[in-house]
Amino acid sequence: MFVEAGGKLLRCRCPSPTKIGNLDFKKNPCFLSENMGKCKTLYTVEAIHIFERGKKGFWLGINQTRINRICEYFIKQGAFAQLVKDIKFRRDGKYGTSRIDFVSKGTLLEIKTPLTVLPTQNPRAFFSNYTHHGDYERTIKHYSALTRFARTGKRAIVLLAYIYPAPLFDITKQNGNNKRLLKSFREAQESGVEFWQANFGINRYGIRLLKYRRLIFKLRSRPVPY
Repeated sequence: MFVEAGGKLLRCRCPSPTKIGNLDFKKNPCFLSENMGKCKTLYTVEAIHIFERGKKGFWLGINQTRINRICEYFIKQGAFAQLVKDIKFRRDGKYGTSRIDFVSKGTLLEIKTPLTVLPTQNPRAFFSNYTHHGDYERTIKHYSALTRFARTGKRAIVLLAYIYPAPLFDITKQNGNNKRLLKSFREAQESGVEFWQANFGINRYGIRLLKYRRLIFKLRSRPVPY
């Protein structure tokens, strides 16, 4: 990404390998963090300010490579006591051929930070786009591994982590591109895989946990908002 700051045009790292909603970044303010070590750029774009029509707007965190460290920090601080408590995880473990973000003897925890589609409280906002033309192979592979693990009677968790005040996730929005994803999700839920959502807030001072809760889906209805 190229960012104008201090009268200069800076070449910055974009920490998201996917499409970020339907955003046009030309006029959006952003937060930068300074890169350390042998990085190819001096700065990373951490968040972009989103303007919603008729609203104040909000900061959208886009660092998908940092989210595991963020979640790990809050887990260790006890902030996710309803989700996990007194569990010692190791990072980047394996179950079968799948690499899982957090692994313990009786629990698998996979973190997802969706950015390809940006849900919003205002469906007419210019950045809302529920059409996704990519594939979901990696997500389906993770769901399949978690499903097999849950069927052994152990605990498998998917945590959807948003670094902005996202509305409650609704996977029941099906289109021609996500039928296989929805099928794998149904199998996971029916096998006992737990789905949770956490919203974080970001500003120039840091990141805070806003709220989190378990997602209970009825396959043909919307989840209860929180």
